Amino acid sequence: MGRRSLVFLLATFLGLALAHGGPEVDGVIKAGEYQHSLKSDIGMEIYWTVSDGYLYLGLKAPGKGWVGFGLESIEGPGEGDEGHAHPAMLESDLLMAYVKDGKAYAEDLYVPAPGQPKLDTELGGTNDILKVAGTEDANGTTVELMRKLNTGDRYDVALDGVLGKEIGIMIAYHPTADDFQTYHGSKTREDLEIELGQ
Repeated sequence: MGRRSLVFLLATFLGLALAHGGPEVDGVIKAGEYQHSLKSDIGMEIYWTVSDGYLYLGLKAPGKGWVGFGLESIEGPGEGDEGHAHPAMLESDLLMAYVKDGKAYAEDLYVPAPGQPKLDTELGGTNDILKVAGTEDANGTTVELMRKLNTGDRYDVALDGVLGKEIGIMIAYHPTADDFQTYHGSKTREDLEIELGQ
């Protein structure tokens, strides 16, 4: 095989590999970058792609504070009715992020008691957000995250078993607070169902 043919094959292979990879986690959501998207009644936009065992998640909110994405309990470690959401987010898996001074910060949380989210790391788990990036402008906050579908952490929902099925999610944002504790309020929170896809 000649050098030109080898270079062409290598370029083709790399192009295909890049084409099938996930979105770029850079804090900017480009048109067509994600496989799925949804605009909520509270003004948040959700974008998601499942690729090679990972969930890529994009969130846009009209506020300048934190943004959050929650997964209802499927097989949470706590007691209760397996497969159902519980009052005040009990046993839910949360991903929260904010942008401050041009830098994005993100944490992986779990809700062991009604309305009382805790960092996974405080409970003996791990922060399984592998990548985070975000931006803020006059329109609000944009954050992109990446995590494994199945992190192996008992405080995270294992998503590899629910691909192609509808799952319950929660989204929320805060207009101003850059932290992981401030309550979102009743008008900046919404419950939805989405299908992750394959």
